[in-house]
Amino acid sequence: MIYYLSRCNLGLLYYPQRLKIDLNQNAKVQVWLTTPPHRINGNDRVTIQWNPIECKDCFTISPKQLSFNIDNFQQRQILTIARIRDGSQTSFIPSFIGGGLLVSILFYLKVILFILYLDLQLIYIYINT
Repeated sequence: MIYYLSRCNLGLLYYPQRLKIDLNQNAKVQVWLTTPPHRINGNDRVTIQWNPIECKDCFTISPKQLSFNIDNFQQRQILTIARIRDGSQTSFIPSFIGGGLLVSILFYLKVILFILYLDLQLIYIYINT
């Protein structure tokens, strides 16, 4: 599955937002930004790479990365995802490099862990009341 993910200052959009890919099949996803990347030291290019978080060797992604700048940030680029091995449902986390941004998987994992922590605290409070 592909999930819609966005960053505070750099919205990342997908179409379709979710999809199912059968074994030995592929799907094309349109990717674009809602806002232009920041210009830092004269460079406005941001490169985006995707990393699967559940089944790391079940898919190939082509191209390996997409690049956007102030001129092409709204132009939809095509990302092809192919399933090469059966496995569990998978989410893809984008990593942004350049354009004033460096967002890694660790940022998203920290957010996910914090949300899980809050959920566990709510469950604990509910059970003990």
